[in-house]
Amino acid sequence: MRQPSISSRQPHHSLQLAPQPKPRLARLLAPVLAAGLAIPLAPALGAAPAQDLPTAQAGTATALFSGTSGTSGVVRAGRVWLKANATDQTAVTWKPIWLADANAERLYLVDGSGHLVEQRNIAATETSGSHTFQTSQAAADYLLAVPGYTFRGYAVTAGPNTAIQFEPPRVHVAADLPAGTELYFNVPANTSVALAGKYHDGITALKATRVQTGTSVSLTLSQSLAYKDYNKVSVPTATTAQVWKLTFTGSGKVGFWLEGVSPGLFAPKAEYLHTLTYGSQSTTLTVLAGQAGQSPAVGVAVPYLVPPQASINLLSDLGIQSVSQYSFVDRLATNPNRETAQRQVYTDQMGLTQDVTLLSATTGSRLTANSTTLTALDYWLADTKRLKAGGTHYLAFADEPNLNYPDYATFKAYFDTMLQRVEATAGVDQAGVRIAAPASSRFTGGPFIDGAASKRGIDWASQLLATYGDRIDAVSWHEWMVRDLLATRQYRDTIQAAAALVGLDANGRPKKDLIISQTNISSGSSISAYEQDGEWAALWWASVVINSSADGLLTVLNWFQAADSESAAKGMLDINGTVVKPVGYAQAFLARHWASTVYNLGNDGFDVDAVLLGDGDKRILLGVNKSSAARPIKLTGLVPTCATTVKLYFLNNTTGTETTSNVACSGSGERTGTVAPGGIFALEWTQTAAQPPALTSVKLNGNGVIGATLTAQVVYSPATAAVTYQWFRGTKLINGVTGPSYTLTTADAGQDIVLKVTVTSAGTTTPAKYSNHVLVLGVSSTTLTGTARVGYTLTAQVAYLPADATVTYQWFRGTKLISGVTGSAYRLTLADAGQDLVVKVMVTKAGVTSPAKYTNHVIVA
Repeated sequence: MRQPSISSRQPHHSLQLAPQPKPRLARLLAPVLAAGLAIPLAPALGAAPAQDLPTAQAGTATALFSGTSGTSGVVRAGRVWLKANATDQTAVTWKPIWLADANAERLYLVDGSGHLVEQRNIAATETSGSHTFQTSQAAADYLLAVPGYTFRGYAVTAGPNTAIQFEPPRVHVAADLPAGTELYFNVPANTSVALAGKYHDGITALKATRVQTGTSVSLTLSQSLAYKDYNKVSVPTATTAQVWKLTFTGSGKVGFWLEGVSPGLFAPKAEYLHTLTYGSQSTTLTVLAGQAGQSPAVGVAVPYLVPPQASINLLSDLGIQSVSQYSFVDRLATNPNRETAQRQVYTDQMGLTQDVTLLSATTGSRLTANSTTLTALDYWLADTKRLKAGGTHYLAFADEPNLNYPDYATFKAYFDTMLQRVEATAGVDQAGVRIAAPASSRFTGGPFIDGAASKRGIDWASQLLATYGDRIDAVSWHEWMVRDLLATRQYRDTIQAAAALVGLDANGRPKKDLIISQTNISSGSSISAYEQDGEWAALWWASVVINSSADGLLTVLNWFQAADSESAAKGMLDINGTVVKPVGYAQAFLARHWASTVYNLGNDGFDVDAVLLGDGDKRILLGVNKSSAARPIKLTGLVPTCATTVKLYFLNNTTGTETTSNVACSGSGERTGTVAPGGIFALEWTQTAAQPPALTSVKLNGNGVIGATLTAQVVYSPATAAVTYQWFRGTKLINGVTGPSYTLTTADAGQDIVLKVTVTSAGTTTPAKYSNHVLVLGVSSTTLTGTARVGYTLTAQVAYLPADATVTYQWFRGTKLISGVTGSAYRLTLADAGQDLVVKVMVTKAGVTSPAKYTNHVIVA
């Protein structure tokens, strides 16, 4: 099949997260961090000060979870908060739980201002291992994130100078605990708090005992609840803050958390409990020159029916740009018009130009190339050729084949027959039919079945591409179980891995279209109301869309389903298709502020995501603050002048309404403000034509003497342009010196120093200008020549600059100055016999004297 040609697509160019990035393909193999947003979105939220934390006994460390037998429990998912009172270390060890050999993982250490301190990448081959994180004394808490869903168990031990607290996720497995584990939690004064738990085939009950009074409450964990359901019990309130001890019945996996207080924190020692503090350092977002590529078409998977008009209207309001849909071959084979009406709704009525079809069956997902499947394929192709809207119609021959087929060879045999059938059908190219393979269950880690290491989507895709080459038009997959907001950057990593697999063309775009045709927080029935029905899902989806779009590489990104079903509440609409859920509000907000082109944006933060989009001279910066703290933001770079209005749009995740305001501007054009916690927002402005760079003059100021500093005085425009400095000693570049100043060293003695400057803005670089030349006052070389015998003359041969400087000679016999000898030549006397002679040379000009330089030593015979 040939590559689709879509006129609206923009060419891909290198995404610059720094002014001079590495080549793009190399960056695809070394993923970068996501971009972020800025500006006065909401008032800053102040955190309560931390309590005074006692210093642990010298030399002792504290395991986050420890049992009576001395064994340590492991974190399965959650956030570990570290408050260091002095420089310290936190040790993390891990062991395999399930499918560790198929899945790479990441641990993140983030400072209190939301900046990444360290990222520990754990390769699939590191099923077991350890790592030590370094922390320093700081007013704010560090976050050690263990993003779920995890395939390893992580034992965390804090050093003796660190207070450690744990913030578990809701519903999901938080930890695997040994018998006798005890934790502590705090209930603020006059606050209604519930202790909640979820049975996961391990711990069977929780008990909380108030330390001050001995009052206790117990919670039995039911073993037959649906995944989204859990147990909880109210904790008695008090007029003063109360500390509670939590104990567990049994051992093993468990989900536990607090409701009514956020964040709900647990500590291995009562004295470690404290209110989290956050730093005030801002996240800097830098608008850079140039385009990254095209933004993906963002949409949903739609049901196997003609939706009612009310649902069609709501889907239109959501602003979906693409759909994924199943084609059930057992139904289509007996009714060639079974899918015509529903497909026409999306292509003809709603004008969607891109869709993805997954062949499947109501009786199972492992299709064979039998008469039923081939007949249904023929009907689907004929139906596609009749569609009026045209566009691109991606076809995947199987739903998650790496999950549903026993091995690659079995799927390949089926794929081969189906591909030949499509290629033998006339008119499919003209109808926009494109082959998307393999439509795998997850791409880099494989499906959730034993033996996943041999069934990774990227490996099956690689084998298919090696065999079929250009007969495959797109690489597609489904992405599941990224259950942490900080882990959504994995979407970006996966897309980069897919782009690296297919390679980039001359325009810097993937040679095959890249498609995520289904995605959701969880797979199967492992869903909870916490993650899907509330505001958290809205933040999650916004973060996924931003990270998936940041490099301009992805073609299609589709949410799992448009509306809830009886089996799982995974829709953007409710089960009736008539009520928009918070995730739907997020989708509609993103769609209202969407554009076709991705522009380059730098971001030094970690928990604020953003992407810069545009059409023509319009720019939109979409962002989400994933932190539970307000984040100061600074927007810099190629930002509009203060004369340009920048609009801020902020989404209310509960009601779907937007608030609008203007963003204030500093005198330099920089925009600053604070992003509220848990906020989705957009900034919009008109980007004025980029001012071409100009370089007016370059001048070196400072004395030309060793030890002095030369400073460049450069006149250029615009003020946001990037300036490149190259310093030369004579005609040779001085390596490693790239700033506007340079301190002269002994290597510069007697040398000619000059500076070369260029200025770059909006992708254009000025011709170079050179500064004035500075001759460094000094002696570059000295040599004693002549016969070293009494009665003969020694002469100091000296090279120095500048030529009109005054040269001073001092002759030494051993360490004693030879009085009265001040010239360049000296006739040896009997007093010099057997002595070591050396000459000290300096040059002076305008009252400035160079450092001394000595000749070689001569022993007089």
